[in-house]
Amino acid sequence: MKRASFYSAFLLCLCSIAYAQYTGNTLKLGTDRPFAGQPIALTYNPKNTKLAESPAVEMTVYWLRAKSEPIAQAISLEKKGENFETKITAPSEAVAFCIVPQYEEKKDFNNGLTYAFLLYGADNKPLPGSYAGLGYAYANYYYDMGLE
Repeated sequence: MKRASFYSAFLLCLCSIAYAQYTGNTLKLGTDRPFAGQPIALTYNPKNTKLAESPAVEMTVYWLRAKSEPIAQAISLEKKGENFETKITAPSEAVAFCIVPQYEEKKDFNNGLTYAFLLYGADNKPLPGSYAGLGYAYANYYYDMGLE
C-alpha cells in the first residue's frame, strides 16, 4: 500500500511539474532552469484566475528541502501593467518550490495543480531530492498548496 501511495504521489508530482513549468501564461519564471542561491525573476498575470480583479497580489513560496520541512516565505509583488512581478532567491538547501499567489482570502491554486518548480544544479539537472521533495510536499501539504 505504501508503494502504491508513493508512486501515485510521484506520478502526480511529475504531471503537475510538467503542467506548471511548461504550459500557460499565468505564472512565468525568468528562466526555465532556476538555481538555488540565484535571483529568479517571476511574472504573474492573474487575468484568468480568481485574482483577476485584485488590486494587489502577494504570494507564499514553499521552499522544499530534501531532508527537512518546507520553509514558507511571504512575498509581495509589484504591479506592472497587467502583470505583477518580483524576484525571489531560493535558499541554498532548497531543491524545489511551490507558489501560491493570493490577495486577502482569495488564492490561486492553478486549478488544483499548484505552481510547482524544480531547482537545478550546475550540471543543468534537477537537484538530488527535488522530485522526492515535491512528492513529500504533495502528500503532506496538499491542503496548503490547494491540490485536489
